[in-house]
Amino acid sequence: MSDLTPISTLALQSPDVLWESNSEAILPRMGLWTLLEGCLLLANALAILNEDRFLGPRGWSFSEFSGGRTKSFKGQLIGLIYATQYMRVPLIILNSICIVVKLVSG
Repeated sequence: MSDLTPISTLALQSPDVLWESNSEAILPRMGLWTLLEGCLLLANALAILNEDRFLGPRGWSFSEFSGGRTKSFKGQLIGLIYATQYMRVPLIILNSICIVVKLVSG
């Protein structure tokens, strides 16, 4: 029984956490590049939504909101989804740039 260490004294280490000499965890700061990558991932997620299989059955079709209801939050969100789907070629270019930068910088 003396071999067991209490759970409260165990430290789970992840590669994203830096450790100081006094065993306090320092989380890495989120920079501008990380924020831009997050926005790019969100844009990718919105761009792959299919109107026939996903948006239409849930009542999120653009044809339903092309009238005067586009000022509501749901209408604005649907407009954002369709704007992102329209910009697929620039998304492909931005994804390629992001991949090349990650490969070069590590």
